[in-house]
Amino acid sequence: MTGNLLRLEVDPIGKGKERSCFLYPKDKSKVIKINHAETTIQTKRETRYYQQLNKRKIINFSNIPRYYGKVETNFGTGHIYDCIRDHSGKISESLLWCFKEGMSLKELSPYLNQLKTYFIDNRIIFNHDMYEGNILLQKISPHTQRLVVIDGLGDTVLIPFLNYLPSHVSSKINRRWERFIKRLHENYNSTLSVKKTGRKDGNDTQH
Repeated sequence: MTGNLLRLEVDPIGKGKERSCFLYPKDKSKVIKINHAETTIQTKRETRYYQQLNKRKIINFSNIPRYYGKVETNFGTGHIYDCIRDHSGKISESLLWCFKEGMSLKELSPYLNQLKTYFIDNRIIFNHDMYEGNILLQKISPHTQRLVVIDGLGDTVLIPFLNYLPSHVSSKINRRWERFIKRLHENYNSTLSVKKTGRKDGNDTQH
């Protein structure tokens, strides 16, 4: 039985509260997320939401990774997603990394505005606790970049049918987006000082 399992023999490229993220050994354009915590709430919510997106059939995946289903590994059941890489082949850095490197909200605002437009136009719901460590700045060409959300999609609501109403979804996205941007301003209002003082923290990666 164990011989049929996909063997992951490398360290994870990222680790969150619930899941670890490994490169797919057979395809470096994909990653495998595996739970390392007892809870599977995040995985269930995310996979359920991707099932809803797939039912729409026509969906723009420019700012979120595609989901390819489950795979059994030596570390347990994993879920396969796109690996977000720059045009150079390097795994894209997170928004958190950008702030630590000294980029300001003003510099990043065009990409944030585009991401918000993407969410609204495609009715993509993100969780209220969306975290900048799970948003990657992907360099798709030497002069073009975009933000890609690799975690925090889906919603936990008591009345799920409301999420099928476009007006309700747009209002929800706007409310959550305002809270998200407010928190960024509170936490990273003086990020330029990080670069000037020469401090450099550790990098975050996909998970």
